[in-house]
Amino acid sequence: MDNTPEKEWAYAMRVAIVTQSFLRTARLIEHLSQHLSNIGSEVYILTGLNRWKDFKSAPRTSVVELPVLKIPYTIAFACSITLPLYLKRINPDVVIDNHPQANFSSLLHNYPSIAIIYDVHFNRNFLARKVQKFISVNVIRKAKKVIVPSLVTKTQLEQLFEGEKEVCNKICVVPLGVDLEKFRPVG
Repeated sequence: MDNTPEKEWAYAMRVAIVTQSFLRTARLIEHLSQHLSNIGSEVYILTGLNRWKDFKSAPRTSVVELPVLKIPYTIAFACSITLPLYLKRINPDVVIDNHPQANFSSLLHNYPSIAIIYDVHFNRNFLARKVQKFISVNVIRKAKKVIVPSLVTKTQLEQLFEGEKEVCNKICVVPLGVDLEKFRPVG
């Protein structure tokens, strides 16, 4: 068994995590940023809506609230067009796009990226569905790695990219965890 401490084989990076601050994924982003910080990385969380009031900030972690229009459905668009400017200032080694189907910011930068896709669904509105599918397909093609939480999501993406082996090979399943401090057997 390798007893080498994690810090010796992991190297510190400058990481930008792009998220629209979906409440269901805030804990995941918090844990990810803490882990990255613990191994020496500098972490920037870029978000359109700063719902991170209770965020337990780790050392070397900054939350950057991108300027947005406070009108429904414009948040993703406004974040998307301002994001490349912030990324240029940060100059990250990697960009982690959390749920990138909601905006097209991943298509506007040239940094190596990892896409976290939670599910494959498209809006019922014809035009919105076309735009969302265009964004999703191109974000996934551009990403170096695609992380999904289940085999169901992986299978759906493989069906979407049928025949594109290179794209399908970069999809990996990382199940969502359970907070064992909150959820444990009674007794």
